[in-house]
Amino acid sequence: MTGPQILILADTSEAEAMLRNTVDSAGYICIIPEQYSDPSDGDIILVDVTHLRGDPLASLQTQRHLGQGAPAILIAPRLTTEMSEVLFALKIRGFIRKPFTTLDLLEQIEALIAHILSEQDQTNLRVELEASRQSLSRRIGELKALSRIGQAIVSTTDLSVSLTRIAEAAAFLTRADQVVIYLWDKQERALLVQTSHGIEPAVLNALAIPSKETDAFQALSTGQKIVREPGESGHEVVAGYRVFAALTVPVIVNRQVQGVIAAYNQSKRSFDADDQAVLSSLADYTAIALDKAWLIEDAQRRLDESLIAPRNIRLHAETLLDPVDGIEAQVDTLLSGGFGPLTEAQHTAVTHIKQAADRLTEITGFIREELARFDDPPPA
Repeated sequence: MTGPQILILADTSEAEAMLRNTVDSAGYICIIPEQYSDPSDGDIILVDVTHLRGDPLASLQTQRHLGQGAPAILIAPRLTTEMSEVLFALKIRGFIRKPFTTLDLLEQIEALIAHILSEQDQTNLRVELEASRQSLSRRIGELKALSRIGQAIVSTTDLSVSLTRIAEAAAFLTRADQVVIYLWDKQERALLVQTSHGIEPAVLNALAIPSKETDAFQALSTGQKIVREPGESGHEVVAGYRVFAALTVPVIVNRQVQGVIAAYNQSKRSFDADDQAVLSSLADYTAIALDKAWLIEDAQRRLDESLIAPRNIRLHAETLLDPVDGIEAQVDTLLSGGFGPLTEAQHTAVTHIKQAADRLTEITGFIREELARFDDPPPA
């Protein structure tokens, strides 16, 4: 078996040889310092003191000054006052009184190894907990940002405002230097920039209409995200414009790709799996904003079309007013004898005509009043 590396510091060659044999026979790796210009390797230090006069812990102090920080076990005939004063400062975690047995030594080494492993487990746990805390904190930030995006989409009918908020959130959440949102223009039959974040106008002009060879157009064509890992020469987004890393995600509305979101990094940082998930979520929000805008546009178009018929009816109704007025005037003249006396049958017939004309006038006025409501602004 193999085990921790054990550094041996002894003030006599006999003690050093004995400790070396014990350590080797137990299967541990034994290290004897050859020089004191650099710290020696070792996970545990065995310090054997035979001579208590002078500075018995000088060799350990030297290792500490050089930067060797492994815990130590002190082996000595007794623990002097001077030794006791520096136990903690020199990281001495165990003491074995001479004379001792091999079992005494191995038990001390085993106990110290268990303590070291326990401390390492705690350190690893702290690291894992801190990583979890940071991940959770980032996730909370993402959820808050996505919630704000959802509120912005619900509260506004202006597509450009929604897209601007989405681009800002994409840059913040993925820590991207630049973000561009492209939408497919059916009339132009081209992929056009709708909004951007962090891109200078000169660069934006170069990105305005991407060619079919670009990642943006490829994502539009395939409906798949494209991740460009960092490279020494960078990634060419368009001719003359390079970035360190790029992430391009399609925007899918009703199973059709209608645009893409592209995030770029000029700094030497790649887009990890979390960044990809966040940008995909923002692409979904973009799809929701597009769908809402198109529904509003379609509803407005249908409303405009529905108003055409009432307007035509009103127009035709208004054209009846003058003829009906003329009929009523002629009827009044006939009934008053202006064109000569009428027989009883003629008078009855003309009276029916007058009644019909009066009713037609009422109906025309009713139509005008009802259709006038379409011209009034809605109540505040």
